[in-house]
Amino acid sequence: MKLKSQPISYDLNPDLWGDRYASILYDWALLKTNDREVALDLVQDTFLAGLEQLATFANKSSEKTWLTAILNYKICHYYRSKKRNIILTVEDFDQLQKLPLNAVGAPGLILKKYQIDHDQLVAKEFRNHLLRFLNGLPELWRSIFEMKYISQCRTELICQKLQISHSNFWVICHRLRARLQQQLRLFLD
Repeated sequence: MKLKSQPISYDLNPDLWGDRYASILYDWALLKTNDREVALDLVQDTFLAGLEQLATFANKSSEKTWLTAILNYKICHYYRSKKRNIILTVEDFDQLQKLPLNAVGAPGLILKKYQIDHDQLVAKEFRNHLLRFLNGLPELWRSIFEMKYISQCRTELICQKLQISHSNFWVICHRLRARLQQQLRLFLD
C-alpha cells in the first residue's frame, strides 16, 4: 500500500532572515565575488528583493533555498552589469594587439572572459605580470593558451596541430584557467 506524501509547507519569516541566513549568504556571495563590500551589498539586495517578492513565494522550497536563488540571480546581475561597464578604446585595443604572445600569428583580444578592469588591462604592470605567467608555463600549455584564448582557434584545430587528445586538451585548459585565476588574484590584491 502506497502512502501519499503531504506537501511540505514552508513559512517565510523575514524577521529572522538576518540571524538565520546573513552569514551563509554572505559567505556564498564572497566566494563568488571575492569582494567584501560587494558581498554585503548583494546580501542586503537579496533580503530587500525577498521582502518585495514575499507574495511570489510558491512554497516549493525552503526559505533558505529561495533566498539563495535570489542571491544567485543578484550575483549574475552584478557580473552582467560589470561587463557592460568595461569599454575599450581603439588605443586600448592597439595596445593589446602589440603584446608579443601570439605564436601562431593571429592577433586576438586577450582575457575577455575574466572581465578585468579597463585601467588594469592596459597597465604596463599587468602586461608584465601576464608575460611572466606565460613564460613560466610549459611550452605545450603556453601554445594551448595562445591558440585557444588569444587566437581563438577551434578545439579540433588545436588538438590536431599539437597532436593531443581532446581530453588532454580540456584537462590542460582547466589547469590553465585555475592557474590564471590564481595569478589574477595575486595581481589584483
